[in-house]
Amino acid sequence: MNLWIFDNDGTLYDDSGARKQFNQLLSAYAKNQLGIHPGSLSDLMARLQSKHETRSSVVAFAREYSIPIECLIQQTYGLIDLAAAQIATEEHLSETLEQIGGTKIVFTNSPSQYALRVLRHLGISHHFQNIFGMLEIECQLKPLLHGYQLVQKAYPDFKQSFFVDDKVGNLEGGGKMGWSCMLYDPHGLNQSQETRLKSLMDLRTIAQEVEVLNGDL
Repeated sequence: MNLWIFDNDGTLYDDSGARKQFNQLLSAYAKNQLGIHPGSLSDLMARLQSKHETRSSVVAFAREYSIPIECLIQQTYGLIDLAAAQIATEEHLSETLEQIGGTKIVFTNSPSQYALRVLRHLGISHHFQNIFGMLEIECQLKPLLHGYQLVQKAYPDFKQSFFVDDKVGNLEGGGKMGWSCMLYDPHGLNQSQETRLKSLMDLRTIAQEVEVLNGDL
């Protein structure tokens, strides 16, 4: 059986509206709880992310100000209004996930409880056996290798593992695990040499080709 590993934000759904809300919520929290002026937040966040060696503003804030990360998650990700954010996914995604078979999991830098809320909102949560999110990977976010190792340790015995992400930099860790990596690039914005998916529906063809090569048909 094959393992399909999916990024969530920007891959399984268009996260532009949710990302905008997140930034607004973080700005409000920083102003109301920490007295940080919104105009200085961007530069401050860049410095904190560099200092704490993380791509996550939530992780950087939690470490810098000794704030329980669960509190920050609740005050940011937990307050995103998914309906207002108008999150959307590709047409027929649920059918695609059904047709490719195998075991499917989500590997995301966002909190797993937020990812599950998104998947339920989109009506596709039933396709996924597990979610590895911010806390499950111990805040060692992609592209740091630790998260990939935790996923590989939990799912070591599959015939082949496929990894789909919308960021080229996140695919390198998957390659080190021996995963077959694919860049989700629906707008053709990236010229990398990675296998590129213009649509998640392309996975149907890939799954069929793998079955033929493995003699499963």
